[in-house]
Amino acid sequence: MESGAVFWITGLAGSGKSTIAKFLKKRLEKSVAVLLLDGDDLRQVFSHAFTYSMESRFKAAQCYSRLCKLVSEQGIDVICPTISLFHEIHAWNKQNLRNYIEIYLNVPIDILVKEGKREFYQQQEIKDKHQGVAGIDFLPQSPSNPDIIINNREVTAEQAVEQILNFYFQRLKTL
Repeated sequence: MESGAVFWITGLAGSGKSTIAKFLKKRLEKSVAVLLLDGDDLRQVFSHAFTYSMESRFKAAQCYSRLCKLVSEQGIDVICPTISLFHEIHAWNKQNLRNYIEIYLNVPIDILVKEGKREFYQQQEIKDKHQGVAGIDFLPQSPSNPDIIINNREVTAEQAVEQILNFYFQRLKTL
């Protein structure tokens, strides 16, 4: 059985990962079996197994990677929008996930703070209460060599999905 693709969509909270993932799923499900494993939903599934500390975030990312591997090896495409900004995770994914596509949504933290879409970016006066906010409490490790970089404030979600699918179909031609 042919392995499914893994679309690993990463970036800071509020960068648009889930929005793009939903549009991508809608396009893919017309022709292939696809599963959306959103990082926020996975946190709910695994309940209190993970906190927001950097160490716990790393363990969660490992779990998400292995779940993507399990599903994709059954011939199902997987879309996983997750922060998971760790070089070691990206390297493991590239080494162990067949048909892996790494998509980095490059939206700087200052833009996310200014937009104010996520409450924790606006709580500057209680910053000492933050625990594990990537970009505020610890420096995220942006992918060193992602397949696709999208500045999600310069393109629409539909345009981002077109860019992802164009890359995907070009890669299929070379396999």
